Amino acid sequence: MGKQLVLDNREWIDIVDSKGNVTGGFYWNPADLDIVRRYEKVAAEFENIQLPEGDDIGKLYAASDKVSELFDYLLNTHAAADLFAGVNPFTPRPDGTLLCEYVMNVLASFIEKELDVRIRKTSAKVKKYTEKYKK
Repeated sequence: MGKQLVLDNREWIDIVDSKGNVTGGFYWNPADLDIVRRYEKVAAEFENIQLPEGDDIGKLYAASDKVSELFDYLLNTHAAADLFAGVNPFTPRPDGTLLCEYVMNVLASFIEKELDVRIRKTSAKVKKYTEKYKK
């Protein structure tokens, strides 16, 4: 094996259900600022997805495959299978929302929190190093 340059700063993220059971997971780089751009693109794509009317199961599967592709694109990894834990992304939840909508909202909160923590840490570090030059 040749020399290696390892630059991977991805972290393993567990997916847990409401009871705390791990149902899957994925690798993700929480410092990836491009996720904001990908999120905006995915959110716009969601606006264009329409569930087929009637009993055209083929169109439903095509639409759910598209949703899974969007989640994989958003996180820049193959996470959709674990995010939806073997159910269709259009599965209705008890409150009437679709599972894919719920997952998107949970991911948005998670991404926002992770980016905020990273940015605050970086800002504190930069401030620490620049303080000595302000005297």
